[in-house]
Amino acid sequence: MQISYRLDSYQKHILRVIGREVSVTIDVLRKLINELRDEDSEIAFAASKKAYAYIRRLGKLGKMGSHQDN
Repeated sequence: MQISYRLDSYQKHILRVIGREVSVTIDVLRKLINELRDEDSEIAFAASKKAYAYIRRLGKLGKMGSHQDN
């Protein structure tokens, strides 16, 4: 019983750490997108689209982690 409780607490801690890292990564990607908006090129547009796709994926990962944390 105690071992199971410890595992659950470690899993929750790991999910919290992952959640923080996901949040920081999303913030960095948003800053990158804002900088790319100032550029006027097809490469910048494609890069910003790719960054938005990563944000969506990371958001889904973050939601999965928050559901497990409850």
